[in-house]
Amino acid sequence: MGFMTTININYLNFLKFGFGFILIGNLARSISKVPSSIFEILIITLLLIITLIYISENIKINYDHSTYFYLFLIYLMIHTLFATIYRPFELDGSFYEIFFYNISEFRLSTIGYFLPLVFIPLLKTSLDKFEKYFIIGLKFAILYTIFEQVSSILGLRSFFELFYSNSGVVSSNLIGVKSFGMYRIWGLIGSPQLLGIFHLISLIYLLNKKEYLWSSLCIVAILFSTSKTAYLLLIIYSLIYLIQRNQYLLLIFALLVFTSISMSMIYFYQYLIEMNLTEDYPNFIKFTGSIHGYFLLALNYAEVSAPERFIEGGPLHRFMIYFSANPLELIFGKGITYSIYQDTSSLIIAPYHYLTSDYYILTFIDQYGIIGLGLLSIVFLFIPGKRIFISNNLIHAVPIILFLSMFHYPPQISKLMMIVVSYAIYNIYLKESCKTNAK
Repeated sequence: MGFMTTININYLNFLKFGFGFILIGNLARSISKVPSSIFEILIITLLLIITLIYISENIKINYDHSTYFYLFLIYLMIHTLFATIYRPFELDGSFYEIFFYNISEFRLSTIGYFLPLVFIPLLKTSLDKFEKYFIIGLKFAILYTIFEQVSSILGLRSFFELFYSNSGVVSSNLIGVKSFGMYRIWGLIGSPQLLGIFHLISLIYLLNKKEYLWSSLCIVAILFSTSKTAYLLLIIYSLIYLIQRNQYLLLIFALLVFTSISMSMIYFYQYLIEMNLTEDYPNFIKFTGSIHGYFLLALNYAEVSAPERFIEGGPLHRFMIYFSANPLELIFGKGITYSIYQDTSSLIIAPYHYLTSDYYILTFIDQYGIIGLGLLSIVFLFIPGKRIFISNNLIHAVPIILFLSMFHYPPQISKLMMIVVSYAIYNIYLKESCKTNAK
C-alpha cells in the first residue's frame, strides 16, 4: 500500500495530462511526428505500469462480468507471447527480430484494448473530477471538427493538407477530395473514416449527461466528418436510443421508415444503372455505389488498369480459401498478423501479412479465430446489448458502436478512440468490482 498512497493524489493529474496529450496527439505529430509518437506511447506505457502495480496490490478479481474482459485481454497476451516464442523457429529468424515486429504491432493494433485498465487507480472522487475534464475534451474535439470543415470550405483546405502532411495521415487519395459537398477532413482523430465514429461515441456520452445543445453540435460534427460508416451507425444508434428510452412505438415507426427508404434507394439505384442515367444523379450514385462496393469488394478486387472491372479474390474470398485448407486454425486463428508495414513481401514476417484494413472484423478473426471473436463479441456486443434493455445508462451503447464499426475500418489503432471507449468499458465492467475489492 505504501507505493499507492504516494501516487493516489497525483495519478488523477497524470491521467488528465495523458488524455489531454492523446486528444491533441494528431496535432502534435503534425508539428513533430517521431517525438510526439514516442511521448504518447511512453505516457500510455507508464499509465499501464502504474495500473498493473495498483491491481497487484489492491484488486481481487470476482467471477462476474469483468471476468470476460480480463479473459479477453489474457487471450490477446497469450497470442502475442506465443508468436514471440514460436515464430523465431517457424520463420527461421532471430528472437529479437520477431520480438521487434511483435511489440511494434502490439503498440499499433493491440494496446488500445488494455486502456480501460488505466482508470482503475482512480478513487470515486477522482473519477468524478476526471469525467468533467473528459467531457470538456470531447467538446473541444467537436468544435475543432466544425472549425476544420468550415475553414476548409472557406478556402483553407490546402493549409490543413500541408499542416497534417508531417503526421503521416494525408494520403494522395484525400488531397482535395470532397463528399456530399464537404471535404474529407482529419480532425483530432486523423482519419476521415473514423472521425465520425469518434463523434458518435462522444454523442452517447453527451446525451447521457443531458448536454442537449452539445449533442446537437456533435451531430453536426458527425455530418461534417463525411463518414458514411458513421452515418449508418448514427441511424442504428438512434434505434438503440429509442430502446433505452422505452419508445417502442416510435422504434417500430422508425424501422418501417428506414426500411422503406433503404428499399427505395436500392430500386432507384438499380433503375439508374439499367437505364444508363448515372450522370443525372452523380452524388446519389456515388453514395449508393460506395455501399454496394463495400459488399462487392469483400469477395472481389478491382483491376488497377480497369477499376470498373472486378476479379474474384477479395479479403473474404482469401479468408475462406485459407481456412478451407486449414480448418483447425479457425479455432484460435493464425496468430498475430502485421499491419505495421504496407508491404511485408521482403520481410521475414511476409507469411503473416495482415488480411485487410477495410474489413477489420475479418482480420481479427484471421488473427484470433472463433474463440477471439467470441470473447470480443461478449465484451463489446452481447453483455452491453443485454444491459441496454435493463439500464438507463446510455454508455452501454459505446462498445456496441465500436464493435459495429469493426465491420469496416480498424478503430482500435486510434489511441484517442480507444481511451474514449475505454472509459465506458471501465464503467461497465471494472468500476464496481474495483470498488468492492479495493483494500
